[in-house]
Amino acid sequence: MMRIYFSHQSADLASARRCVAQIKAAGHEIVYDWLGDIEEQDDMDTLELERRAGECLDALEGADLVLFVCPMSAGCLVEFGAALSAELPCLVVGHFDHFFGHHHLVERFRDLQAALRSLGSPMDTPSELDPELGELPLSDLPELTD
Repeated sequence: MMRIYFSHQSADLASARRCVAQIKAAGHEIVYDWLGDIEEQDDMDTLELERRAGECLDALEGADLVLFVCPMSAGCLVEFGAALSAELPCLVVGHFDHFFGHHHLVERFRDLQAALRSLGSPMDTPSELDPELGELPLSDLPELTD
């Protein structure tokens, strides 16, 4: 089991929740669950937002790796930079054609299942996914370029 810091754009919470469900179904732990907080974010004052941002970045310290699902929002890119600075391995799912995508700590994958398989998860094929989790909307992403 790996302790995973999960990063996904907050604009698509349904996709983020499906990803988290699949990561947990593969036997891994999410070190910081931001999904519950994000819906309350509009009602938070500045001090609460500052505290939550600190918690978010502090959670990187307890992670074995960081898993990013593209497209990355501005917040994801901040987390990406923090992860590289902390010398954490980064798994990037989807199209990420950026200079730092070639960093030696970054490994890129076409889909979440491939990323999870690379961790030695029991999910050897997408057909083994729990059908209740739904299908991830990642199959239409462009091919990765090297």
